[in-house]
Amino acid sequence: MNLLWLIRLLIVLDYILCCAGTDSIAYCLAESAWGPWRCPGVSDRCTAPIATRYKCPEGDCVAGSQCTSIQGFKETRPCFEILSRGECKPYWGQWTSWSSCSATCGVSERTRYRACSGVFTASSLAGTCADPSRAADGLEKRDCPLRRICPRIAGGWGEWGDYSTCDATCGRGTRRRIRLCNRPLPQGGGVPCQGVDTQQENNLGVLARL
Repeated sequence: MNLLWLIRLLIVLDYILCCAGTDSIAYCLAESAWGPWRCPGVSDRCTAPIATRYKCPEGDCVAGSQCTSIQGFKETRPCFEILSRGECKPYWGQWTSWSSCSATCGVSERTRYRACSGVFTASSLAGTCADPSRAADGLEKRDCPLRRICPRIAGGWGEWGDYSTCDATCGRGTRRRIRLCNRPLPQGGGVPCQGVDTQQENNLGVLARL
C-alpha cells in the first residue's frame, strides 16, 4: 500500500472522528438510538398505511432530526402491525411558521406552535408529547430585534360605561360604572391616567329597584 495514500486516509479518518463534529457519520453511528414508532391516525385508529421510526441522537426522532437522513436510520412497518403490538406513541408535528412580532416598537417576541398527534396505544405515554409535563414543548418563543424605541405616550381616559344594576332590590342600594385608561393606553413609560376609574351612586326607594 502506498504510504502517502495511507497517510491521507488516516488524516481523513481523524477528521471524521475528531473534527467533523455532530454532522459526521461516525458521530451518528456512535450516539444515535431508535426513537418511538410514529403511527399516523386519531385515537386508536390508523389513517395511513405506514408507521415510521427514526434513529437520532435526541431520541425523540422525527423527519429532519439530526442524522435521520443517513441510510438505515429510518424504518417503516405497516401501521396496523405496530398498532396491534401497542407500540404507537404520539409525536410532535411540524412547527408552524413564526408569527409576526407582537409589537412594532420596543421589546417584542414572536411564537410558533406544533401539535401533538398520532395514535395513542403505548402502555406508557410518559416522556411523549401527550405527557402533561411536556405541554410547554409545543410552544416556542423568540425575541424580535429591537426596531425602534417606543414613543412615550401618557394614558387617557375612555368614556364612562353604563351604570350597573342596583345591588339591592329594595331600600338603600348602590350602582357603579367604570372607565378604562385606554384612549390611549400609556406606552413607552408614559404616565398612567390620573383620577378614579370607578364611580358609585346611592339609590333610594323606587330607584333601588332598577
